[in-house]
Amino acid sequence: EEQRQKLENTVRITTLGLMAGGIAHEVRKPLTVLTLAVDQLKAWCDDKTLVREGLPVLMDRILRNVSLMEGIVRSLTSLLREGAQDPFEAVPVKRILDDAMTLCQHNFQREKIELRLSEIPDITLECRSCQLSQVLANLLNNARDAVNALDEKWVSVDVYTGNDKVVFAVTDSGTTPEPAIRHKIFQPLFTTKTAGRGIGLGLSISKRLVESHKGRCVLDETHPNTRFLVELPLKQAAGEPAGSVS
Repeated sequence: EEQRQKLENTVRITTLGLMAGGIAHEVRKPLTVLTLAVDQLKAWCDDKTLVREGLPVLMDRILRNVSLMEGIVRSLTSLLREGAQDPFEAVPVKRILDDAMTLCQHNFQREKIELRLSEIPDITLECRSCQLSQVLANLLNNARDAVNALDEKWVSVDVYTGNDKVVFAVTDSGTTPEPAIRHKIFQPLFTTKTAGRGIGLGLSISKRLVESHKGRCVLDETHPNTRFLVELPLKQAAGEPAGSVS
């Protein structure tokens, strides 16, 4: 158990390292806006000519970017936390996806990979949200690496609900892996990535985290593209502690 936790911590830190440039860029954008807004407020104060019509717009801009930075920090915290001892809580599906995508989207933009997102249902999911955000971040990063050298580069995230379940589908523009790879794809330390891009633990850990939620993480072998499905019950079995998160 101790060795497993060490390996999972290694995966989290490795993932964070691969996304560090994107995280810095995402933080820098709102900081720039905040700096300009404060400079404008200072200029108004120095001139003693406070423009009342412009003040609400400026304050909204400041609050919006503070909220953006708060979301980035929350996403980063979710990625780093182990979360195994967290109670199951009712969390909006949108928030789980936002936490995963916030830290990934800059790298997609930088590498000119189209990131498609379907409409997200307005529902909650009983889960340990930090663990599911880690699962989705792993799948998104894997998909990004897989299509980076292709002529057609896109990754789509779709969310389906029905029969008291929710399914996250992460699909990329690559073709379905060959049978020899399919059978090994969830094995620990198996990877098709080049050196420095991964250590072959992301998918095996993601599978375990999903199964700890009474769900399943599988490769959709019937799809023409590479597609991973994360299927979860909307509510955990009776007896699991559940709270609520806004």
